[in-house]
Amino acid sequence: MKVIFGIGKVKTHSRKAVLAIGVFDGVHLGHQALLKKVVERAKEIRGEAIVLTFSPHPVEVLHPEKKLQLLVSLSYRLQLIERTGIDTCIVARFTQQFSQLSPRIFIERYLLPHTNLSDVFVGGDFRFGHDREGTLAFLKKEGRIFGFNVHGIDVIATAKKKCHSKISSSMIRRYIYEGKLKKASMLLGREVSFLGKVTRGQGLGTRLGFPTLNVHPQNFIHPPLGVYAAVVEIESKKYPGMAYIGRRPTIQGTNAGVVIEAHLFKFHKNVYGKDVLISFLKKIRGEKKFHSQEKLIEEMKIDKKRVLKYF
Repeated sequence: MKVIFGIGKVKTHSRKAVLAIGVFDGVHLGHQALLKKVVERAKEIRGEAIVLTFSPHPVEVLHPEKKLQLLVSLSYRLQLIERTGIDTCIVARFTQQFSQLSPRIFIERYLLPHTNLSDVFVGGDFRFGHDREGTLAFLKKEGRIFGFNVHGIDVIATAKKKCHSKISSSMIRRYIYEGKLKKASMLLGREVSFLGKVTRGQGLGTRLGFPTLNVHPQNFIHPPLGVYAAVVEIESKKYPGMAYIGRRPTIQGTNAGVVIEAHLFKFHKNVYGKDVLISFLKKIRGEKKFHSQEKLIEEMKIDKKRVLKYF
């Protein structure tokens, strides 16, 4: 998949464009269904399947007081979009100035000059432009004027047999926050996971006999603090292990920042600076503060036995 940062850098060519517009945080089952339709339509007309997404998330720019925690980073979002078969992803920088554009200016300045537009796919509740004035009905009207088709997709995914559930990123965030990993995974279409870069820690895990890979969650939603059975993907290979999300209260007190550490059972390579994908499968226990490092080590040995039993 080709990634273009900045819609102004897109060069129009003869292939017709089938475009999906949205943030697509999490690229959940609903997003995947919409993007699948984009890919199918592009194949029908021998066109190009394109996604126009935004970074930062509009809520982060327009309502920073909400302190939105994202489901995935931009780099992980792009990986997930690529898996759906999209040809090109355009990442438009979302700013206060950009948010002030009227819906018509957005179409005339950003969509029409840069794409040979044939079809546009958006979610059924899609709104765009200044004060969210651009509705699906408005977009369809503009499509009739300028000669492109508009498809509003209301995606309902079957979570279980005879049980249908509306999918939304906010719902998935709530499930993850509440520790309901199975429900979140069901709507994501994959395990609850986090993509991060391995950083150098203090070597504490090694000293305790449990060497770990350290990553920092930053502004991304994560499950409740504690120890989890996990799978870590490194350079396309998957390794079972246990992951810890917490503040290391036994060592650093309760005011330290949250870290994610993963101890792998059969892995001894140096991967500092590499991206790793940590998937959280099952919670083993919650965060605890121990009276000594010896007690912590004893508990970690018990954790490992529980995780090995899970696998």
